[in-house]
Amino acid sequence: MGMGVLDEHADKIVLSPSQLATEWAALEQRMAVFALAVAHVDGTGAWGDDGSVSMLAWMRDRLRMSNSDAHAWLRRANLLNHFDAFAECAVTGALSSSQLREVEKCNTAKYRPLLRELQEDLAADIADLNAADTKVACTSWRRHADALVEDTEPAVEPVRSLSTTVADDGSLLGRFELDPAGRVEFQTAIENALTWNGKDETRTAAQRRGDALFDIVAFFNLNHTGNGTPRHHPHLSMSMHETSATSGQPDATNDADGEPVEPDVTSTKMCDCIIHTILRDAQHAPIGFGRARYTVPRPLFKQVAARDGGCRFPGCDRPVRWTEAHHLIWWERHGPTEYDNLALLCSRHHHLVHKMDLVLEWVDDGWDLQVTWPDGSVRTSRPRGAPPTRAPLTRAA
Repeated sequence: MGMGVLDEHADKIVLSPSQLATEWAALEQRMAVFALAVAHVDGTGAWGDDGSVSMLAWMRDRLRMSNSDAHAWLRRANLLNHFDAFAECAVTGALSSSQLREVEKCNTAKYRPLLRELQEDLAADIADLNAADTKVACTSWRRHADALVEDTEPAVEPVRSLSTTVADDGSLLGRFELDPAGRVEFQTAIENALTWNGKDETRTAAQRRGDALFDIVAFFNLNHTGNGTPRHHPHLSMSMHETSATSGQPDATNDADGEPVEPDVTSTKMCDCIIHTILRDAQHAPIGFGRARYTVPRPLFKQVAARDGGCRFPGCDRPVRWTEAHHLIWWERHGPTEYDNLALLCSRHHHLVHKMDLVLEWVDDGWDLQVTWPDGSVRTSRPRGAPPTRAPLTRAA
C-alpha cells in the first residue's frame, strides 16, 4: 500500500534540480504565509478555545510540534508580524528562511527600535547574500547598532543556568544555557577533550562529546586544588587583520568553524594568549608562519601570580591555576604588558570585565584593586599573595 501512495506522488518526487529549486521557493513562500497565520491566531487568542493555556502549548498539542520548533515558529511570526519589510521579502522569496533566522537575532528589546527604523536598509543589504554571509552581516549590524543604541540601564551580568535531575538508572539528565562567552569556552573545551579510537571507533559523535565532557569534569576533580602557574593555554585559534587587533572592537573569526567571535570574547582572549603572525597571499592562503610569542611572558606571569595569589575580582577565591592575566588598560587599547598593568582574573570574571567594560585600577599604593561598574558602584579586593622579593619585570620580553 505504501508504494501505491508513493506512486501517486511520483510526479512531485522525480524532479530535476531546477524543478526542485522551484519547489523549495514555493515551500518557503508557504512557510512565510504560515508564520503570518501563526501571528494572527496568536494575536486573536483563539488558541484558548479548546482549553490551551498558550499558543505555544496549542502548537505542541494540536500541531504535534516540539517545544523548540514551536518557539522557532513564534519567533518567525513575531518578526514578520511587526516588520513589514521582512514580511514582504519572505513572502516574495527575496529572503530565505535561513536568512530570516539570522535577522531574528536582531529582533531583541535592545535593537528593536533601531531595527524598525532601518529594516528596509538591512533587508536590501542582505537580499543577495547566502546564509553564511547573512550571518556575518547581521552580526556586524548588531555590533554597529551597539554604538547607536543608548542603554538606559547599566549592563548586567550574563545569565547562565544549569538544571539537572538524576534518573531512575542513576544517569544525570539536564539542560543548560550559556551566554556567548560561555559558549566559546564550552565548545573549545569539548573540542580539546574529544578523542577518536581510529578505524575501530564505534561511538557516535554525540557519545564522543559526552565522553569528552566526562573527561573535562574528571580533570577538574583531579586538578582543582593547589596553586600553580598555568601557562598551557587552551587552544582556541582565531584570525583577525592586524588593524583590527588594536581597534577597540576586534573582529575575529574562529578558525575551527569560520564563525564570528564576539568582540568582548576576542579582547578577553587577547589579554593573555599566544600570538602567531601569519603572512598570507592575495588569496588568503598562508605562506609564512611566524614565531609564537606570549602576550604575557611566563616569568612576568609568575611574578604577578606571586603578588595576587589568585583571581583579583572582589569576592572570588579561585586560585592561580584557574586564572589568566588581564591588562588593566586593555592590550588592544595599547595597554603595556607590565607588572603594574596586569592582574589575575579567573576566566569567568575575565570575560565579565571585558563584556561590561569594567574599570580596574590600583589604589592605596598597596596593590589593592578597585573595580568600578558602569553605574558608578565600586568594590575592592586585596592581594592574597606575597610582595615580590625582587624587582618585578617592568615590560614584557
